[in-house]
Amino acid sequence: MTAAGVDSRPLRTGGVARVGAIGPLAVLTLLIVLGLLHRGAFYAPWDLLIPVLAVPLAVWAVAVTGRRILARNDVVMVGALLAFALWWWWAARRGSWADERQPVGSAVGFGAAFVVGRGLRDDATVIAQHVVAAVGALSALVGLVALALRWEPLVLAAQGHLRLAGTITYSNGTGALLAVALVVLLTMAPGRVRSVELVVVTAGLLATQSRGGILAAVIGAVVVWRLIRAPWIGLVLGALLGAVAVAGSAAARDRPELLVLTALLPLLAVLPARLPKLSRRATAVAAAVSALLVVLLAVAGLAEVVTSRLGTASTSDRAYEWQAGWRTFRAHPLLGQGPGRFTLSDGRTARFVHNEPLQAAADAGLVAVGLLALALLAGASRTIGYPSRRGAAGVMVTLLVAGSVDFSWHLPAVMMLAGLAVGGSPPLPERTAFLSELTRHPQIAGEPSPSPRRGRNMRSWTSESSALAQTSAACGPPGPPTRRA
Repeated sequence: MTAAGVDSRPLRTGGVARVGAIGPLAVLTLLIVLGLLHRGAFYAPWDLLIPVLAVPLAVWAVAVTGRRILARNDVVMVGALLAFALWWWWAARRGSWADERQPVGSAVGFGAAFVVGRGLRDDATVIAQHVVAAVGALSALVGLVALALRWEPLVLAAQGHLRLAGTITYSNGTGALLAVALVVLLTMAPGRVRSVELVVVTAGLLATQSRGGILAAVIGAVVVWRLIRAPWIGLVLGALLGAVAVAGSAAARDRPELLVLTALLPLLAVLPARLPKLSRRATAVAAAVSALLVVLLAVAGLAEVVTSRLGTASTSDRAYEWQAGWRTFRAHPLLGQGPGRFTLSDGRTARFVHNEPLQAAADAGLVAVGLLALALLAGASRTIGYPSRRGAAGVMVTLLVAGSVDFSWHLPAVMMLAGLAVGGSPPLPERTAFLSELTRHPQIAGEPSPSPRRGRNMRSWTSESSALAQTSAACGPPGPPTRRA
């Protein structure tokens, strides 16, 4: 071990060790895709089967790498999620809905996928990013084609308009999935494939018309603002494509322009990859033209959709559900009522309150809320003071916002993809270079070599980069790839 708590042993490149770094990720990807194809693994038996099958992959990742891949706060987060799963299982068995098991699968699946992501080497974490981006882009592409051809249930009618629902068959769940994928794409190195994925994911997110998903993506983008490397022209074209899809989504009339839009989709997606780097003036002109097009689209029908989605008619149900959840929590604050139906003030009943923290409080009490808060704080502690891990923080914030206005945490496949994004969030290139130098020259840190657990208490990335710049000439070329603490 070096002064940075980095494993300086040479990486094994053959046999089981090489498969051990990528094998769990490959199998996990197949499980996530299988879950998404089965409506996000929302229904039995997939709600428990797929997350449980991911647990051996986490054990595989830990066993084959032959090193401690989890820091103390990682262990606390995973432990809190497992405790929450056990507590919710007990609550579900005593509630009126004995099959309300999705939160159990989501907690187990998120934790397992997180461990698999943490098991990747620094030079392999980019593969996890590619997986998240590719899954999001494919989900959006399938949904956009279905929207153009009006294939149900891949599109759903709501308030007189069709919304992209994807293979999850739920627009807000797909919105949460695409929000996570978009935040990951924003931090990835630009390239042709990345530009295509950026356009498609942005368009798909808007086509879901998910207010929670769009809000979550915006707030997540703010968190990772300094890490954004994606070309803005890709976001602009994606927004235009999504705006056209939304404007032509009226369920009551045929819109043949959507078929033309689908035919032009490959061209619009590849365009930003073909364009050279634009100057500030060219970018400003492109933004102005895009704004004008959006205004024209609004006149053609976009304003009607936005008004219906933001109007009081579409938000009154959420207000009733939140009130019902709060009343239930006040009546059973410690242990909750057990998963079941909520009676609204207007006499109707609802299964979900469209607010996951409130749902946990009402169904499983303060114990469940405390375990969720512990997992969240433990996950946040591994990002505070580490700019290189801000990508993971962005995904966590995105997931929190999306779950605060919907029940997207009840979709185990979406939670598994988010867990992989958090655990496999790579360090910045500059930080990776510094850790390589630190591995070869421990004297840079100016302190004795600590244990791996102390590695997380290093100086901030800014001071590390400064030290690297001052010593780069003396250190020579970078050393071999490093392992994460």
